[in-house]
Amino acid sequence: MGTRTALFSRRQPGGVYDLTDLEKHPGDVWFVDSGASGATDSVGYGQNPDKPLATLDYAIGLCTASNGDVIYVMPGHTETITTAVTCDVAGVSIIGLGRGRIKPAFTGSGGIDVFDISAASVHLRNVRIVGAAASVTSLVNVSGADVELIDLVLEPAETPLMSITVASGANRLTIGGLRWRGTAAGPDCVVDFEAHVEDWHFYDWIVNATTSGCDLGVMRANVDAVPGGIAEDIRAIGLDTLFVDFNSSDAVGEGLFINCAWQHAAAATAANGYDLGGYGMHLTGVSDGANRAAILHPATSAT
Repeated sequence: MGTRTALFSRRQPGGVYDLTDLEKHPGDVWFVDSGASGATDSVGYGQNPDKPLATLDYAIGLCTASNGDVIYVMPGHTETITTAVTCDVAGVSIIGLGRGRIKPAFTGSGGIDVFDISAASVHLRNVRIVGAAASVTSLVNVSGADVELIDLVLEPAETPLMSITVASGANRLTIGGLRWRGTAAGPDCVVDFEAHVEDWHFYDWIVNATTSGCDLGVMRANVDAVPGGIAEDIRAIGLDTLFVDFNSSDAVGEGLFINCAWQHAAAATAANGYDLGGYGMHLTGVSDGANRAAILHPATSAT
């Protein structure tokens, strides 16, 4: 077995840790772990996993904008969020560690967006975000440009109605590896575009609404056009109505859905699944008619 040589080391109170990849850690590195004995939101904590911070929001406040800072949220970390986790520092990466149910979990409580991402170039990865019986307005609200949401697990309860809300300014949004699991009746939509947003990319989603339904569609943009988007490999089951509901300022040519598949909770035709606006759809499978378990492909692309 070969040996690993650290590019550099940092000595902090509580010990030494090595950083083996300078490209991933050009700035400061912070650690958050609610389960660690002595975890404290205080000066002198957070830059070593032996002396972590207790909350993510406090860690974000210690970061420097556009510095490439990284926050590691440790396995088993949990927070009940009563005031939004405000991601307002540009260029910060927030990376959850762990798999399955030991992924870091953030549970909303009250009339809040659990995460509010207003800064540009924020990268949020591998965390679980949970809704509540009442009042939560979104699991993630995005208004910053060039935001990346990767490998998130979203579990709305009765609220929020819209899991991810996309506000004006959130151009070039990327959402990949999303796993959405409805746990109670109530959710309307996975992603709701609230304003004109351009040049987005969504890929590799699994949306499971079989126990809860999804009232208005996986994606909705009925306020304004959202040109320049590509959605690929989006799979959804248990939908109440539409797969996608898009407004449009153009007849054709705004964007594309590729290799998507969905299933309605009740008998429906393929055309019941989409209102595409100016988008095209290629090789999209849906469940059609009474045989809702079948995956059928339109003979030609739809626009």
